Amino acid sequence: MPLEDYTDDDTITNADLLYRRVYYTPAWVTYDVARKRLRPTRAAFNNTKRREDGAETYLSVFIKSTLDQMQLQPASVIDSPAALVSISVARFRTKAVEKNVPQQIIRRPLEPPPSGNPAHGGIGGKKTGSIQNELAEHARWVIPLPQEWVADNRKNIHLPEDMDIEENWNELFKDCGCDDHS
Repeated sequence: MPLEDYTDDDTITNADLLYRRVYYTPAWVTYDVARKRLRPTRAAFNNTKRREDGAETYLSVFIKSTLDQMQLQPASVIDSPAALVSISVARFRTKAVEKNVPQQIIRRPLEPPPSGNPAHGGIGGKKTGSIQNELAEHARWVIPLPQEWVADNRKNIHLPEDMDIEENWNELFKDCGCDDHS
């Protein structure tokens, strides 16, 4: 569906949480010096591009309230067991999405949704750098990155060289909601 064909779904409130799959790649993960924690980069918040013509579609997300209704955990947004070794999950509130930019939050932009998951949604609208930055800054980890991956990629994700990862692990994921999946 072209970007202009999306209509905002008013049943998704500003209090709803959206989950975004984040691949283990230094292009999508960084150390935030100001907040002293790891977070997704703005690159993790690009719209999906169609394979046929490269046109932008939407930013793929999963809607927590729908997952809750289905009694599914955040890990259910990861398509396959094999993907568990390459994908983490971050969350942000819909109020972080400036709907007047324009951005439209929609349910089930694909038929059928990935892995048949009806909680799949999307955020339509062009993602400018400022919109991507806003989403990245509001994102919190729901499923943290593996400690070994962080250690192996410390230079590329800009961790301070003198930081002891194991000693600072909780600090790197502070405010993440990793324990309560909220």
